[in-house]
Amino acid sequence: MKVILGLGILSIVAGLLGLYGKALCVASPSEMRGKEFIYAAVIMDVLAIVIQLASQFTSVPRIIAESTTLLWVAGLACFLFYLARLGRFVHDDELATRSAGLIKIGVAVAATLALSFASVFTMPAAGGLFVLVALILGVLGLIRYSRLLLDFRKRLAAD
Repeated sequence: MKVILGLGILSIVAGLLGLYGKALCVASPSEMRGKEFIYAAVIMDVLAIVIQLASQFTSVPRIIAESTTLLWVAGLACFLFYLARLGRFVHDDELATRSAGLIKIGVAVAATLALSFASVFTMPAAGGLFVLVALILGVLGLIRYSRLLLDFRKRLAAD
């Protein structure tokens, strides 16, 4: 039980750190196009954190508690759309292209997980393979995401 509580708290801390980074992006120049994506990402992160906090300390309906994953994923997608626009704003096509590439990896992970879920009813043995592929794609995406954020930091610090 303590491990589950610890993981829940760790997840909240990670969410708060992500929210902090996204909130800093809200201060991007007003003439930049695509700022609605960062606003949406921040709102989704705030909702997910509120739901997670509530589910740690009160009884929250299961469907609401489980909606946090969808909120995190949607918030991340909005953030990646924002990063693509930011790359274009600073005239760095490589960063914009890499941001768009991460969106494609995210779609591939979602599609693979959907196939895993569907295979439960049609080909149960293939479900594990789809989950493994989604895990590998997710790890590769995480590495690329980390590198992208570092490269954005370098690029913006150079200006």
